[in-house]
Amino acid sequence: MIETAQQFGPGARLVGVLTRPETQPETRPETRPEGPASPKLAWLLFNAGVIGRVGAHRINVKLARQLAQRGEVVLRFDLSGRGDSRFALQDAQPEEQSVRDLQAAMDHLERTLGIRQFAVIGFCSGAMDAYWTGLADTRIRAMLMFDGFWYRTRWTMPIRNLKRLLGSPPQATWRAARRRVQDLARVERADSEPATTLFSPGNNPARDEFAGAMQQFADRGVAVRLVYSGSVLDYYSYGAQFRQVFRGEPWLGRVRCDYRPDIDHMFLTLDTQRRISELVVDWLPEVRSACSHAG
Repeated sequence: MIETAQQFGPGARLVGVLTRPETQPETRPETRPEGPASPKLAWLLFNAGVIGRVGAHRINVKLARQLAQRGEVVLRFDLSGRGDSRFALQDAQPEEQSVRDLQAAMDHLERTLGIRQFAVIGFCSGAMDAYWTGLADTRIRAMLMFDGFWYRTRWTMPIRNLKRLLGSPPQATWRAARRRVQDLARVERADSEPATTLFSPGNNPARDEFAGAMQQFADRGVAVRLVYSGSVLDYYSYGAQFRQVFRGEPWLGRVRCDYRPDIDHMFLTLDTQRRISELVVDWLPEVRSACSHAG
């Protein structure tokens, strides 16, 4: 495994680290045709909110190195104005700038390594960046969104309340039970209410808009995987929630969704870091298949 610092994008203002297997040479001609020695795929890892490119508790570093040990090329980098990357030369809305930065990373790897297909892993707000970039650029062939967008059903809050109640210490059970009963009496929610969240305030697309995007990805053969942690009970509280919100959608069987209450949002322990790493590694065949079918 070899790791090298990278500067790229307009004015070389973006900074990252390229992690690659030792068998994959790094070449830097202006153009490099794709051939047998050229990888077909690269992975992009980047910021979750204001956390630098290393990721929460260095999860991006660990993922990049594990993927490289399995023959994958990974670029982890800071978006404009975060970590070691400088602010962009031109003003843009954050969502638009993130798309530009991810496209700059793809342009850089296409120019230097001849790679034209990409898998993106987005944690928290990074999941939203991955989503918008996937809609804007067909070079995205695989996308993992972790605690990104979510949609409640009428059961989300009752199940959340029950889980909180069962997890309360005995001395707090009675007080919690009274509050939960009051909450249950007030629950009159639609089957697919968009949730305004601490992690994505006001950024959830409408249900139909999100469903349309998933259909686009399915039509393009993009490997999409959504993962929800056990830290967001207010918004995602049980395994069947996603299927219930989007029941009847023709793409539902082609988008993978996992509820993982055994993984926390910030990967606080070595055990949860191992679990998310295993999840990504287990996803590898599906990602490679999506790239292979694309050509």
